[in-house]
Amino acid sequence: MSGVSAHYNNFLASHYTWMSGGRENKIAENLEFFDAWDISPKQKGQALDLGAGPGFGSIALSRRGFSVRAVDLCEKLLEEFRANAGNALVTIVHGDILEPENFGGHPVELVTLMGDTLTHLPSLESARELFKNIYNALSPNGKFLITYRDLSVERFGEQRFIPVQADADRILTCFLEYEPSRVNVYDLLYLRTPAGWLLSKSNYHKLRFSADEVERMLKTTGFAVVRREIVKGMTALMALRGK
Repeated sequence: MSGVSAHYNNFLASHYTWMSGGRENKIAENLEFFDAWDISPKQKGQALDLGAGPGFGSIALSRRGFSVRAVDLCEKLLEEFRANAGNALVTIVHGDILEPENFGGHPVELVTLMGDTLTHLPSLESARELFKNIYNALSPNGKFLITYRDLSVERFGEQRFIPVQADADRILTCFLEYEPSRVNVYDLLYLRTPAGWLLSKSNYHKLRFSADEVERMLKTTGFAVVRREIVKGMTALMALRGK
């Protein structure tokens, strides 16, 4: 995921919490989501948060009673996470989620893959391999929770221009360029400076996964998909590993 990692480290990480609506707002949003989806410790209370970023999901899981291993490849986001983790029960790991040695080596009862982490993977095959590794990392009856933005339906014309976040000093928008299996995302950031507005830009790719395709991959891996919904514009799926 080097292209995604470079985009975040060199461009987006410094603005990620701002563009997401603020740390406590995102943590509160995740707490509400976890409550609605019955995410609470049922076994030993160990969870694995893949693509943890600055910790919005990991901290919410900790507040719900989990001991969390949080893995992400973006060191800048993890630095922010460490600075704001407080007394959360988290172990923060700088590493690639495609390398199962970063999972901790013991079964967990919950794995989360939230935000756009799924679409940041380099290929469809890497997603299949990741699902297999997650299945093997779960304890019997363990849960796998995915949220992601479904980009499978192409936008046309001006619909490809998406406002993300804005205030008096920053404006972030993006432009989508569709390819058969992925989307080229161009992020455009305007910063107010004493000399006027400064434009910075960067791009990276996201994979296009329909919800049906994700569900098929999960079932092929051995999971039972027990819930699927659209939550605030994101596709959410819950899958269970059998006994």
